Amino acid sequence: NNTSEIFDTYIYTRNRYPILTSSSHFGSFEEIENTEWFIRSLNDRSFLTFSGSEPDSENPDMLSLIRKIPSGNNYTVFNAVARFLFSRTEFNNLLAGAVCTDHSRSFIVDEDGRIIAGEDYDISGIITASMLHPSGADTTIWSHSDSPNGSWQIGIRKLELPEWYLVMIIPQNEINNYGGAMLVQFFILAGIIIISVLIYITYTSRTLISRIRNLTMSMR
Repeated sequence: NNTSEIFDTYIYTRNRYPILTSSSHFGSFEEIENTEWFIRSLNDRSFLTFSGSEPDSENPDMLSLIRKIPSGNNYTVFNAVARFLFSRTEFNNLLAGAVCTDHSRSFIVDEDGRIIAGEDYDISGIITASMLHPSGADTTIWSHSDSPNGSWQIGIRKLELPEWYLVMIIPQNEINNYGGAMLVQFFILAGIIIISVLIYITYTSRTLISRIRNLTMSMR
């Protein structure tokens, strides 16, 4: 059933079961073995992984949470994968308001710097993958970036979600309007905005994960 949190659910099994795979919501591993989200899930040690939409996705406005379902009590083997789709709209609306100047912007990006949620904006050259990986889980890292789109201050915070980051970009010329104590207060404000968004995303993702864990436990 569709809810405000989970839009749709798909189940894929190691073996092909004609009764199940005749439905569009059931399939086999053969159908998804070359998809980016399935390959990433296989290579991840965690039972739960998040994924953005793929370029050729039929649901470009959806994010997905993938849950590997183990075989009985053997947690080293899994016979099925559940893929839960949920809308990125709620995250987009939140990030649209998470700004501290007229032209600052906030995004959620993956480990390669691709936008998962937030405004459709060209951040190539502004944010690079090398900026993301040094980020500590409990620290907002600030750095400077010069790009063809101008100079920016970049705030990066690692999310609980595997390999996702909360990023705020602020034009340097807007920061230059502040000075002394005002500049300190400006970065405090930006930090508060980032932490507020972080708390909301963490709460939302934990709630979603809890519901999905309960659901997949009933599938075993």
